[in-house]
Amino acid sequence: MDIQGTEGQELVDYHPCAVAAGAGGIFGRMAGQSGQMAPENMLYSDWNDCMQGDINRDLLQAKARRSRMMLVFILDFHAFLS
Repeated sequence: MDIQGTEGQELVDYHPCAVAAGAGGIFGRMAGQSGQMAPENMLYSDWNDCMQGDINRDLLQAKARRSRMMLVFILDFHAFLS
């Protein structure tokens, strides 16, 4: 089996290596991460950590949105009873 890898080859835009190489940002504290800048040309493990941070932030936003909606519901119900 001859495995050449992707070294020296032109990658399509959506190839996982191209995506990881072009990704960047901050490993945000809100998502439970370090708060440090992501390295250039991230490794897959770094990229996976970055994606997990996105998931954590989305979950946190969903919980906050749910709390706001519950508060609005309670206030509306209280107004209805008054």
